[in-house]
Amino acid sequence: MPGLYLWIKSLHLISAMGWFASLFALAWLLLLQARTLTETDTVQAQISEASRILLKRIVNPLMLIALLLGVIALVLNPDWLKSGWMHAKLLLVVAMCGYHGVLAKSQRQLAAQTPVSPAKLRLLCWLPFALITGIAILVIVKPF
Repeated sequence: MPGLYLWIKSLHLISAMGWFASLFALAWLLLLQARTLTETDTVQAQISEASRILLKRIVNPLMLIALLLGVIALVLNPDWLKSGWMHAKLLLVVAMCGYHGVLAKSQRQLAAQTPVSPAKLRLLCWLPFALITGIAILVIVKPF
């Protein structure tokens, strides 16, 4: 069973890193899209399509894979649920899912030509870095 756990852990880490990286890219793409709402229809349509494809084909599947593998890892290690570091990590994962939802909503708004504040999107661009930093410290250091 230890070999299986290491594979699950590795695939969970790979999918989570991909999810975080693609959310980071999506936030920057949405910021570009918000800044180009007044550009030509061709430019706007291309950016809108790129953000839609990134969200549907990369960000969403990576999130589902990361969450599923995380649940499997917890089933294999149920004592982790008694640890404070795991509670904090799960809180940050919930925050990341909420962040994912905010970006998905922003993508839909921009696709419908509804303005979204570039200042809000600029702030959102850095949030996944902060969340992944917290998650990494909790998982590696296990401070409590």
